[in-house]
Amino acid sequence: MDILRHGALPPIDGPAEYFTGSVQLASRFQRDAPARVGGAIVTFQPGARTAWHTHPLGQTLIVTAGHGWAQREGGPREEITVGDVIWFAPGERHWHGATTDSAMTHVAISEALDGRGVDWLEPVADPDYRGEA
Repeated sequence: MDILRHGALPPIDGPAEYFTGSVQLASRFQRDAPARVGGAIVTFQPGARTAWHTHPLGQTLIVTAGHGWAQREGGPREEITVGDVIWFAPGERHWHGATTDSAMTHVAISEALDGRGVDWLEPVADPDYRGEA
């Protein structure tokens, strides 16, 4: 058994090449092979979001605080809130983040395939983020 105590790893800022706005990654974890699971607790300040991205084996989000938006390519921007569990299918191009006026925190969980858990793409344009596109 391995317990990663809350606060044992200091939160880090979400890298600017993968996030727009103020994002904090806390309680990051990645298990060694043969396990493939990894994840983090991610907090987005109002207006913050991920870049477009995909996961080779999909991704699960569990919203724990605030209100956010999530969108898969070709679909509508959807509101997400506390207690919602969101699943993105393997290879599904998507983004997620806070709304313009509320912070949002979620637990993000994905599995790695051949050592890769995510493929980052371009930033989400402001009109797409605001639901105007």
